[in-house]
Amino acid sequence: MTVLFRILNRIRMRLTASGTQCRASIDAKTSSSPLSSLSLLPWMHKVFLISELLESILQHVADTPKDHVNTAYSTGLSFPAYNAVTALTQTARIFRQPTLKVLWHTQFSLVPLFKALGMVRLKSTKRARNGKEFNIYEITRQFTLRDLDVFYKYSSMIVKLCMYHNDPKDPLEVPPPRIVGGFSVDPNLPRDCLFPKLREFMDQNQCKNLARFVMLTSCKIDTLGSLHPVGIMDLAIQGAPKLTSLTLDFDLTDHWCGPNLSILLRRAPLLTEFKLTGDFDIDDCIWQPLSQLPLLNSLEFKVCHVEECTTDISKGTFQSLVTLEICIFNIDISAKLFSASTFPHLQTLKYIDFSCDQPTHEASVEFFSAFAQAVTCPLLHTIKVVTPIKEDVVNAVRNPWNITSEALRPLLKFRQLRQLKITPRWCWDLDDDLICDMARAWPHLTILRLDALNWWPSPSRITARGLDALSQSCHSLRVLDIVFDGTRLDVPVLARRNRVLDTINVGCSILDSPKDVVACLTRVFPNVRTVYSFDGIDEDGVRLFDSDMLEGWRNVQRLLDLYSQFR
Repeated sequence: MTVLFRILNRIRMRLTASGTQCRASIDAKTSSSPLSSLSLLPWMHKVFLISELLESILQHVADTPKDHVNTAYSTGLSFPAYNAVTALTQTARIFRQPTLKVLWHTQFSLVPLFKALGMVRLKSTKRARNGKEFNIYEITRQFTLRDLDVFYKYSSMIVKLCMYHNDPKDPLEVPPPRIVGGFSVDPNLPRDCLFPKLREFMDQNQCKNLARFVMLTSCKIDTLGSLHPVGIMDLAIQGAPKLTSLTLDFDLTDHWCGPNLSILLRRAPLLTEFKLTGDFDIDDCIWQPLSQLPLLNSLEFKVCHVEECTTDISKGTFQSLVTLEICIFNIDISAKLFSASTFPHLQTLKYIDFSCDQPTHEASVEFFSAFAQAVTCPLLHTIKVVTPIKEDVVNAVRNPWNITSEALRPLLKFRQLRQLKITPRWCWDLDDDLICDMARAWPHLTILRLDALNWWPSPSRITARGLDALSQSCHSLRVLDIVFDGTRLDVPVLARRNRVLDTINVGCSILDSPKDVVACLTRVFPNVRTVYSFDGIDEDGVRLFDSDMLEGWRNVQRLLDLYSQFR
């Protein structure tokens, strides 16, 4: 502000010195706001002819927090940002074109564009998962040559077109309108590039031929996603050399086009992110082209209902892969994939046990051993083995066998591990020796979750000794889910303790004396304030947890509340 004030003061002095009569001259001694005088300078609006300045202003006005998923009138702006941009449009003519670019940059539907052409009509109204209503439109006529000028005026500003939003955890607050039915184009229409700036295209393929029309009239798409992608595979292959991100979601009714997918992957050397969902056999047709992508750093691979791998898989090395999410119906198939793969740079693994059935102890040992052998990267920091069941659903299932510490020991080789989340609802029988070894091997551990929302043998073979080892070695541990024996509480009094952890999920842990448990927990974790237990119910509706034990943990929480008042 001071620099601007000096510049304006110099302008005033030069104008005065040349004898120019200007009522807008600025007096540095009396003016309290240099900006208030700025608007009086007749030529000052020319500053806004600088495109970089306009872009900076609009970027600030249209900036939307990432956690605010809210679209206004099918744009990518929140309602406050949309109102601010439209208000800026009405401020001066010079803002008109830049603000139009902001409004059309991201679109969640082509309905506004087709409305401008008079090509759609309202068919019905439906309600989304979050309870919000949205409109469904249908095409009423053919796209012709006379529509080109108006269409191109707005389509040329679209950079991101997402007509397919597939994240149920993060739904759009206001669902955009959708188009159904068939879309046809005049065969005499020239194949011009109607979306010259389009870089990201996600389509749900609800309107027949619309996705093909967009792809045929685009030339710069590098991010592509499609639900039911069978109809656009040939166009995806043509544009494969430009692709950096690809999402393909094959439905059960889709005809599997594995050979075409293999060709697409082999022609996409720039691909860095790939997400594939469907029901198909896993073989070299898919796995080998994936392993040969030189820049692939993120892979999501979901095969929902295939129960066995019928063919052998050749060995491959994923040279650049950093993040891997894999969801397969059978853990044996996953072990087979890991055995045939090498990951020299993997840092994050998420495995989803889609079958929701507990594997045998031998199968689990083979799975974790194959994974540990496949990953040669010393920087692996996150391992998650989870279930698609919601975490707030508590349903413990007894099994005739338990998975012991032997299954998890291969993971001890990853010395930089920070997060270990093992919550597939399997039955475990872990011991103190494993927990102590984990504490020594993973001093940087921040999250340790060991299936506390499931049935464990009673009493658990994990005792206060294991908790003490975690407190001594893992000073950054902030999330702990663990089932332990609350009747064996002897631990030494040491100075170096974890002072970050304040909440423990104890699951179905047993205890004798709430007072002794509180005394032990506050010695091991001095800042602990909350404990959670659960009322386990098996698949037959039989309660697995003694009601007296539940009351005992409630008393532990009451004592912790009282203790926290005197800290």
